[in-house]
Amino acid sequence: TIHQEYIRRLLEELCAYYSCEPPNIQVESPKLRPVVTSFDLNGMGDWTNYVDTTDGFLMEAFSDFFYEKEEVPKHDTLFEKISKITTNLFPFRSHPEKIFLEIMKERFNISGLMVKKLLIEKYSLDKQFDFLNHIFLFCDDLIFPFYRRLFEKMNLRHSNWGNGVLLTSHLQDCLMDPYPNFYEDCTVQIKDTWKQCRDSLKACSLLTLQYEIKWPLNIIITNEQVNMYKEIFEVVLQVKWALYTANHLSFTEIEPKNKSFKAVAPKSTIKRLKYLRFNLINILNTINHYLFGFVFTKHRIQFELDFEKSNDLKSLITSHEEFITSVYRSVKKIRDESRNNHGFNTLLKSVRMLKVMWNQADYATAENLNNCHKIFKSSLEVVNPIFVY
Repeated sequence: TIHQEYIRRLLEELCAYYSCEPPNIQVESPKLRPVVTSFDLNGMGDWTNYVDTTDGFLMEAFSDFFYEKEEVPKHDTLFEKISKITTNLFPFRSHPEKIFLEIMKERFNISGLMVKKLLIEKYSLDKQFDFLNHIFLFCDDLIFPFYRRLFEKMNLRHSNWGNGVLLTSHLQDCLMDPYPNFYEDCTVQIKDTWKQCRDSLKACSLLTLQYEIKWPLNIIITNEQVNMYKEIFEVVLQVKWALYTANHLSFTEIEPKNKSFKAVAPKSTIKRLKYLRFNLINILNTINHYLFGFVFTKHRIQFELDFEKSNDLKSLITSHEEFITSVYRSVKKIRDESRNNHGFNTLLKSVRMLKVMWNQADYATAENLNNCHKIFKSSLEVVNPIFVY
């Protein structure tokens, strides 16, 4: 029991302090009833006197009925044991509290490991973490087919891109094989105003992934943390949209290969559009690599180490809380960092402006090009991780 272990360690600690041996266990001889009684047994005394233990023949005849009684160890009381050990003043140290805390820590570590093993084997806690990373943090680009189809539909006129049922079906198709036990609980929710939205950038903020963590895993992954995952997803989706949009601005749209076709804009305008496209793709790739190659990877590696070392429920909760909080803080800093009203959001708007000027040459005026380049340059100084972080 815990009490017995506590007493044993306490005595060992005191013996080590006083440099003495643990008290020996004294043996108490068994108490035997006398064979010959000296008191009257109502006429049986004479028969009792015939039992003579010195009679060898008699003892041999009854040898099968005799047994040796075990010696009973004589235990000193705890006070007596401590008194024998402490030959002088008792040390003013926290030996009792220290020993008790060590025992409790060992016992709860054992039970904590059992809880961790149960959550992994029965409730697939480790796979739950992987699932959240794949759908909300775009790990391994598992949901690439989902958001690629989403962006394609956003660019189509009169498109039914906001159909939540179809989007959910597309998303679950990506998750069905690797996560057969989780994919059905993940759905896509679109705000009701999506039909009035003609801006693909704003459309990204109308889309939300809904996923509910079930008991008992919601003890470790709280609803507040799931909301952090959702906000991170929105930012990464906007970065993916910007990269998709800029990369799909084809040169042949503004400068046909066939010389018989006239260019849609003067050469100077086309050069400026190309230059702006190149700069935007460059900074967007930098942000994308910073998020996936540094922020997500760095904190995921640390989380895997902390998760492996966790030996109780508290350390499990802390390991995931520190992971998602650190990632959320880094992503939020990119999103919210602003200087003179320029930052991440204005950088995305410059991508949208470039798309409009690229597809409609009439809007590619010198004023609009200057304005777009100015916004890009001001935003670059704020969001570029090389300069800021």
